This record gives sequence, C-alpha cells and structure tokens, in this order.
Amino acid sequence: MPAGLQLWLMRAGAAALALAGLVVALVPMGIAPGSWPSPDLVFMLVVLLLMRRPRAMPAWMLVPLTLASDLLRGAPLGIATLVLIGAGGAIEARRERVARAGLLAEWLTAATLFLGALAAQLVALRLTFLPWPAAADLLAYAAGTVLAYPPLRLVAGLVLPLGRERRGTA
Repeated sequence: MPAGLQLWLMRAGAAALALAGLVVALVPMGIAPGSWPSPDLVFMLVVLLLMRRPRAMPAWMLVPLTLASDLLRGAPLGIATLVLIGAGGAIEARRERVARAGLLAEWLTAATLFLGALAAQLVALRLTFLPWPAAADLLAYAAGTVLAYPPLRLVAGLVLPLGRERRGTA
C-alpha cells in the first residue's frame, strides 16, 4: 500500500475514533444525582496519537475535533485545543524517552497534560467570573479521564497501527 494512502487511512481512522469517543463522552454515565461525569476521551485520544503517531493527528485535524468536543461538552471553548497544540512540541521533545519508559510513562504524560488543561479551564472560568464545577464532580471527571487512557490505548491499537513512528516516517 502506498505510504500516502496509508497515512490518509490512519488519519481517517483517527478521526473516526475521535468522533466515536465524543459520542461516548456525550452519553450520560448515569441519571442519578452524583453519577460520574463522562471522561474526555477526545483529549486522551489526541494525546495518544501525538505521542505514538503524530502525523495521524495534524493540527488542521486536531483543532476542529477538540473545538467540537469543547463545544458539545460545554467546556471553555479552545482551552484544551491550546494546551494540545502547545503540548505537541513538548511531546515531540520527549517522545523517544517516553517510548523507552513504556506505558506508565506514557500514561503519566497524558495525565499531566490533561490536568494542565483542566487547570487552564478552571483559570478561564475564574477570569470570566463563571462558577466552578463541584469539587467532587471535578475529581471524578479527572479520575475518569486519566483512568480511561489504558483502555483507550488498547481500543485504538485495535483500529490503528500504534507502533511508534520513527522521525520522518508515516
């Protein structure tokens, strides 16, 4: 299969996974008060792809997916997008080291990026004088999103070739 076609198929698979993650995230985890909020699967999928297959998630794809996720979930618009665009460079600089360290380092990197995005969202809410979510809901959301990374990596690995890409390859 030509490399260009393989790259476009990988991008289509990544977009399909992101849209599926968005649909799953929009489904309520329960209707009872105090039920867990849905994890941010789109954010974690984008981080996963930036670490493992950065050419599968270019900026022109990342921006509309994360903006749509923010808009549909009611999150401050664009904060996660800005964090992910900024994190792309940080991930690129550490990719080889994280690759050697394995799943735990990858998971901790994803968790750190997500918690940074969550903190940025809280700052945005504070600056615009909007109310913060309840602390218990915020902790449940953060825990659910961070704990979703390993199963998301497993599912994404069934759909996409997630072997590490070497610099300059698709």
